[in-house]
Amino acid sequence: MVVRTPSTAKLPTFWQRNLAQEVAVLALLLLLFAISSAAAMVQLRKRYIAIAAAEAEKVELRLSEQLQKARQQLRLFAQLGQGESRRALADLMGDFSDLYQLNRDLQVTEVIRQRPTSQVFPLFSISRGPLATYLRQPAAAGDFSPLLRGIEDGRPSIYITVPQDDGLLLGRVDLESLQSFLRQFSNTAGTPVLLVARDGSVLLSSHDTLRIPAFDRDPGLNQQVISPAMQIGTQTWIPIITPARSVGAAIVTLLPTQPLAEEQRQILLLLLVACTGSSLLIALKNLRMRRLLIRPISSLAERMHALKSPAPPVQPPAAAPAFAELAALESAFEAMAQAIREREEGLKRRANRDELTGLLNRRGLLERLETLLSAARRRHDDELGLLFLDLDLFKQINDNLGHAAGDTVLRTVAERLRERLREGDLAGRMGGDEFVVVLRGLADLAAAIAVAGTILEAIEQPIHGSDFEITISASLGVTLARPQEALDDVMARADTAMYQAKQDGTRIVPIH
Repeated sequence: MVVRTPSTAKLPTFWQRNLAQEVAVLALLLLLFAISSAAAMVQLRKRYIAIAAAEAEKVELRLSEQLQKARQQLRLFAQLGQGESRRALADLMGDFSDLYQLNRDLQVTEVIRQRPTSQVFPLFSISRGPLATYLRQPAAAGDFSPLLRGIEDGRPSIYITVPQDDGLLLGRVDLESLQSFLRQFSNTAGTPVLLVARDGSVLLSSHDTLRIPAFDRDPGLNQQVISPAMQIGTQTWIPIITPARSVGAAIVTLLPTQPLAEEQRQILLLLLVACTGSSLLIALKNLRMRRLLIRPISSLAERMHALKSPAPPVQPPAAAPAFAELAALESAFEAMAQAIREREEGLKRRANRDELTGLLNRRGLLERLETLLSAARRRHDDELGLLFLDLDLFKQINDNLGHAAGDTVLRTVAERLRERLREGDLAGRMGGDEFVVVLRGLADLAAAIAVAGTILEAIEQPIHGSDFEITISASLGVTLARPQEALDDVMARADTAMYQAKQDGTRIVPIH
């Protein structure tokens, strides 16, 4: 067969498309530079404020989602009675650091879950402070408490209550888990984010270096406001205050008053990109060609060569095709490879399976048995038994009832063998009316004989055909594989035992 190499002259469309894309990228970079330079000074404050406002809303959404989830967990937990299931569910409620059962006098009647450092104990009375004020409110059950310091350890917390029996189920959500979330948002937006309680105290901050003991804010704030600039350390910031209405707190985003330097840095960066872009176009062009065209074709060629191996590995494409031509080629190759795999799997199944009974055929059984014998020689941890079974007077069934009836008998025997096999056992048809059963994990020869007895009992049950009913019997030889014994020797000994059983009429003959 002559293999023809495609000519590269057939790829003008790729070059045209590649060139157009590179020109478009260059034009886009120049346009972005012009727009950024013109709009930087005019839109500076507006853009920074909009970004900060959006980030604050995301923090509020994250806090609200966490609290809603915690409230649902607490309500579900309150529906459970005392027991192990209630204790197990408490361990899964990851949003709560502490769980308490309170009576009507706000005394702790049960500590369900708490931090090791907690100072709350049974009969502890929550009689003073902001938490007591919240718990005495008629509408407190099921709502979130204001952001406050935990009574257990003073950490920023929110409490959730659910009525239960004659008291309340009180859960504490430790908001220290929001610390890393605030840092992530701060890194994204480039501005610090604070969580401020109703009394103005800063309970959480994305920047540990910002020392703000208290923040002057209006407790009745219900909309986002921009406060006057304030000095913190050596830098001046513009606070944007966003109310977190669900917990009576505020999310404060601090914007630097010197954003112009950052904006100028971005302009210089864009200028650098524009100046160096043209010199990088050739390198980018070659890299894109390798990624979009050369690499997929090379990968496809390697996968084609791999198909020549006896067991070709399933290799995914290097990347999704970027062009219709490559996609068509990839699709055709996958269809061809799948057809080859299915054909080989079908051939392997037919080579190792008996078509009539579905059991392993002689070849497949001997291969598996050789593998099991090798493993048994290495482990020496159990016995491997072999049952050689031959149906009695099977030729008369074929002669008197026909080969269709004989096939029905063989299929029925095979099905009954499968039903009696234990986990890990094997059964196969050696040919004609001879079957072999491999038993694993035996204690001794007596265990193999016991299994052989159950198999014979199943085989000797009446067989019902479309126009006949017949009862058959079988002769069965039983043996155990000896250490370091060859497969042929084990098979010969089992075969000898079977013929002895057939001659003596004893149904089962064991041979050590």
